[in-house]
Amino acid sequence: MGASMLLFNVLLAGLGIFLVKTLLTPKKTPAPLPPGPKPKPVIGNLLDLPPPNEQEWVHWGKHKALYGPISYLNVFGQKLVIVSDVRIAVELLEKRSAIHSDRPTMPFGGEMCGWENALSSQHYSDRFRVYRKNISQVMGTKAAVSRFYPHQDVEVRRFIFRILEDPEKLQQHIRTEAGAIILKISHGYTVEPREADPLVDLADEVLVQFSIAVIPGKWLIDVMPFLRYVPDWLPGTGFKRTAMRWKRSLTELAEKPHAFVKQQMASGTAIPSYTSSLLESGNLSAEDEFSVKWS
Repeated sequence: MGASMLLFNVLLAGLGIFLVKTLLTPKKTPAPLPPGPKPKPVIGNLLDLPPPNEQEWVHWGKHKALYGPISYLNVFGQKLVIVSDVRIAVELLEKRSAIHSDRPTMPFGGEMCGWENALSSQHYSDRFRVYRKNISQVMGTKAAVSRFYPHQDVEVRRFIFRILEDPEKLQQHIRTEAGAIILKISHGYTVEPREADPLVDLADEVLVQFSIAVIPGKWLIDVMPFLRYVPDWLPGTGFKRTAMRWKRSLTELAEKPHAFVKQQMASGTAIPSYTSSLLESGNLSAEDEFSVKWS
């Protein structure tokens, strides 16, 4: 049997399981849903997601004009509520966060690319509460944060010097400055003053990958999770190689600065940072150190 035919059979079997589950799942009286385009059989509103050649904000702007500030899509049974008004978003996700706020499960970006370990993608779980406790412990008050002000002052001076030295590269200087301050506070790491810094470049690369990995509807596996179990050698499974490559980059970004702090602490040259403050308590379990590294 050819690879293409095998892939077709796997997809057909997965679709059959999805349809059987949909038909056999007891129907509950649904709550009223926001307006939205009429879904097509099986695929739902898949074709109403942003096409590859259109910027997302343009697409959803048109969608808002047709269906209002809150709309609804259903893609292969996955329900999506689109909020296109900042005031409504603040009301629902900030003021009523205990009711409405959580992070979606992302088979591609979360599980396959590794972002499920990061604070930005954590559900409201025990691990999320540990992450939040760590941040509050080190940076939860103005007094606690104030000890990092000297770090910021140094990096701001370096930023100004870089602009004076090469004003044509302003955008690059801004990216470097953002990375420099974050890495100095989080890990006590000082970036290269005049040359490209490997950790800043890696962070930029990983953030670009993240922005692509979490685009709704871009990855079919997010609506058909069984695709992750399709053999890697079949056609159409390039997303698995992409996920492996991006996961390596993300893991490297978590591991390298963490190892740098531990090395500096061992040699007695570490400067105060978020990571060093948490590691100083000592006797950390594997889970504790994992939480320090990823929070």
